[in-house]
Amino acid sequence: MSNINLLINLSSRIFDVPASDVDIKSNQDNIKGWDSLATIKLITELEKEFSIQFDIMEIVEVTSIEKVVDILKNKGININDS
Repeated sequence: MSNINLLINLSSRIFDVPASDVDIKSNQDNIKGWDSLATIKLITELEKEFSIQFDIMEIVEVTSIEKVVDILKNKGININDS
């Protein structure tokens, strides 16, 4: 499974929406289940899955899938390939 698909599937599960409803443009405004608790759950799952740590400045940026992708890329995670 590619890392982008992993991110989408994790997001889908955490936000309790179908995976088809999650894409690069998904954010707190267009995903009903995306609240502060879900953000923390997403960060926790991403840290476990990719063996990384988010710092406080990154955590406040987790407001869209696109921003999550940028953070992961900055941490050396290849988001397009498995």
